[in-house]
Amino acid sequence: NYGVIMAGAALGALPIVLIFLLFQKYFASGITMGAVKG
Repeated sequence: NYGVIMAGAALGALPIVLIFLLFQKYFASGITMGAVKG
């Protein structure tokens, strides 16, 4: 069933996307903090 496969793929990719977004947010804030400190 195509819908089940797509649902499984979405659930499998969701944690990766969340981690990427969180990492991107912290990485960007880290760069700005480093620029302010430096």
